[in-house]
Amino acid sequence: TGGLGAALALELARDYAVLGAFRSQPLPEALKAHANVSPVQLDLDAPGWEDGVRAALGNRALYGIVHAAWPGAPRGGLLQVQDDVLERQLLFATTATVRLARLLYELVGTHSAANVSPGGRLVALGSMAGRAHPALPLAAYSLAKAALEHTVALLAPELARKHVTINAVCPSYVAAGINRQGDERARKREAALVPLGRLCTPEDVVAMARFLLSDEAAFASGQCIALSGGQL
Repeated sequence: TGGLGAALALELARDYAVLGAFRSQPLPEALKAHANVSPVQLDLDAPGWEDGVRAALGNRALYGIVHAAWPGAPRGGLLQVQDDVLERQLLFATTATVRLARLLYELVGTHSAANVSPGGRLVALGSMAGRAHPALPLAAYSLAKAALEHTVALLAPELARKHVTINAVCPSYVAAGINRQGDERARKREAALVPLGRLCTPEDVVAMARFLLSDEAAFASGQCIALSGGQL
């Protein structure tokens, strides 16, 4: 239900049947009204959420998962962050990602559908604030996003046994999601750091996710793709 998650689901619903996962805030109206979107309520913090996905799928195979869920971006350094806040950040980066990968590995189809290859795809939403540019004011978030990148790399060879690929899309500052409350001054400051002269947009993230879900990306796995606009 965040800005990037909703944009991803709406775009992918053009070509796929989508399970639109939400925790407490309902799906946006555009998603609820879409013929290719079925809502499913999940809580990645809770045990047994996989059963909700299995029930929603029925007898259909699962082709791909886009992991865009995240418990915010708490401010402060690691010495100040509460243990439970840090643990929840790391849970979404590691345990939740592994559980999503296990579910996909279990439910992925073995034969090609009309527009996809055999196997499956898992795309996780990372951040340039992970390993590339850790942000001290968002230390717990940066640590967890870096852990997500390692989780993706370690899962890739295991998932490959069923021709399932896993990759992370790591955008720089996007004026959506956790940054949707940012003011114009902050956005201009961030844009000034980008050699291409503009901020990363939800459309940039969606385009990369769409590519990673496609046949053309069938040999790409374990990669963390930076959407940096040329930043070093």
